[in-house]
Amino acid sequence: ARGNSLKLRASSLERAMAPIEARLGLLLLVSVGAAEVCRYPGGQCYELRLDKCRKGSTRNTFTIHGLWSEWAQDCNGPRFDVKLLAPIRAEMEATWLSCPEYGGHNQQFWAHEWNKHGTCSGLSQLEFFEKGLELYRKHLAECGSSGLCSICFTKDLSREEKCSNAPPPHASGTGSCAQMGCGRFRRRAPCQCNSACHSYGNCCSDFDSVCSANGASCSSIGCGSFSKWQPCQCNRGCRYHGDCCPDYNTVCRRQPYLIINT
Repeated sequence: ARGNSLKLRASSLERAMAPIEARLGLLLLVSVGAAEVCRYPGGQCYELRLDKCRKGSTRNTFTIHGLWSEWAQDCNGPRFDVKLLAPIRAEMEATWLSCPEYGGHNQQFWAHEWNKHGTCSGLSQLEFFEKGLELYRKHLAECGSSGLCSICFTKDLSREEKCSNAPPPHASGTGSCAQMGCGRFRRRAPCQCNSACHSYGNCCSDFDSVCSANGASCSSIGCGSFSKWQPCQCNRGCRYHGDCCPDYNTVCRRQPYLIINT
């Protein structure tokens, strides 16, 4: 009798615990799911951004734009030293390069990526760029045919996460120039509304009807200033962002390459 009583008590305890276990399981599932979305800003994760150059030997080929720490930027750390990249310099110049249309100044480009993003990674300069190259080799095949590709990772770089508010692999994206405005490259937008979007194949569906009709040119808007409402720009940074008006070089003269925050 005593044995039967113990069995009944155990059975009752199991039934009582079942709803609690179910709730805990649901909470765990929600927690894990939330942790698998990489958000900017403030996410404890990285975004590997790949772009296609429009000119040169790497035209229409994905190259590395950056490995971005989403939780912080411009951290304290050693300044960029190109000599530290000697062991990987050849691969850097082949796959992590400044596109010709942006000036082709690799050392300035690498310095910008290290000072803004690499210093927050906790890695040495060589380790940071080596990791970017490694992730590029492993995950390049995940990118589709559009002009840019974002792949996100956990902070320890051990596994992938879904990128939030960024163009995911294989997706051309949807969006609206009527909502975003014309002219500015928007890093997080799923499609673009600037003068370079046709070259990259990532224009929003309403780009031609909303932005191209504006017909802006440097001869009409002048050189040196920036306006987010223009479909193209005539300032020094336009070559870096890829949104120069067609007559920029002839009207505004060639200006020194300028690093613009991304």
